[in-house]
Formats: sequence, C-alpha cells, structure tokens
Amino acid sequence: IRIIWLPQPPGRPPIHENVVDLIIDMKRCNKIWGAQRISDELKLMGIKVSKKTVLKILRQNGFVPPRTKFSPPSWTSLIETYARFWSMDFTTVFDVFGVQLFIFVVIEVPSRKLILINVTANPDKIWLMQQLRNSSFSGVQFPDAIVHDRDGIYGKWLPHILKEFGALSVKTHPHCPWQNSYVERFNLSIKTEVLNRIPILNLAQVNESCSTYMSWYNTRRPHQGIDGAIPGKVDQ
Repeated sequence: IRIIWLPQPPGRPPIHENVVDLIIDMKRCNKIWGAQRISDELKLMGIKVSKKTVLKILRQNGFVPPRTKFSPPSWTSLIETYARFWSMDFTTVFDVFGVQLFIFVVIEVPSRKLILINVTANPDKIWLMQQLRNSSFSGVQFPDAIVHDRDGIYGKWLPHILKEFGALSVKTHPHCPWQNSYVERFNLSIKTEVLNRIPILNLAQVNESCSTYMSWYNTRRPHQGIDGAIPGKVDQ
C-alpha cells in the first residue's frame, strides 16, 4: 500500500558540478589528501560533502586509493600478543522485589580462572576501583592487559588506574560483545547453573551464591575451553 499510494521521499540533491570540479582540483594539487581530509577542507569553506560522497567522486574520476602494504593488526593478533590477560564485565539479575543487582566478574582468559566476582546494587567509580585494589591486596598478580567493553562506568580514569598495576586497558570495538566472549560466556554459565535456578531474595544471598560458585568453579568444575582441565589447577 505504501509503495502504491504514498510518494517516495526525495533523495539527496546531486552534487553541483562546480563542487565536483573543486574536489578533483583539490586532489590533483594535494596527492596525499584522502577523502576525509578533502571533506574537512570543504566543510571549512562552508560546503558540506560527506567522506563517502568524496570517495565516490574520486573513484569515478580515476583516483583509486592505493592498496595498503600493511594492514592493521586484527583483534585476535592483538590479544595474542599478551601472555596473560583478564576479561571483565558486568551482568545483572533482579531480586523478587524488582531491585536490579549488578555482578562484577573478572576472569583470567588463558586458564579460565575466576579472579573476582562481587555484587552491588549501586556500581560506581569508587566501588569499581576498590574491587581492583582488593584483587591486588589478595596477592593476585595483575596481567599484561585487561579487556573490557565501552560501558560508561569505566570512563577515562580506568586506563590510568590499570597503569598503576602494570596492566594495559584494551577496549572492545563498539557493538562487538564477542571480543569479550570469555567473560560473556561465564556470565551465561553462572546464570544457567545457579542464579536462574533459585529465587533471588536479596544482595547478600546473591553474593553468597556467587562466592560458592567461584570456589566450585576454580577447584572442581572442568572447563571445555581448556581441554577439560580445572581452571584453578591449570598452572599447577
């Protein structure tokens, strides 16, 4: 019905020939300029042309970008450069009163050992910083890098805090949860094996359940990702 009765909205107006000539002249006079640089220069002149449109015009006029000799490293190769690294993330559950509880999880990826799990109803910067300090006070050696998503709670302060512990902050790409798949898989495990099987009454109960699961996970539970070994006994 929409196709038959409603008229199609007008598309973008075509780029004026003078603007096309200007883009081509800018490229000829500045060989190293790319589409983004030309788009920025046009914007300073009061002419709005997107990078995609500039690139299309350049390609139509024979300015094909050269192939890069070296491609940027992939996410997998970036992670493999670190001998030890952690993954951390938040997952949430609701108690019987509808209160949302946040579970903070840190896992050592090579051994799949659970480093830290704690629960709070109000996660903030101070609470998160204290969790990291508690890990260092407990005698755990910090890794070369810690992988995390782009949650707003981490902010700009996290890389500076991790640098004090000798660890590098590695952010996942936007909308790419699979880049933090190890801790995401653990979040699914603890929910399906524990939290989804019990009525959640309050924060204390969830904290106790998570602590019990952590002990069992590190000392008893075989892990398929490390050929059936037990996470807490991988380094032994």
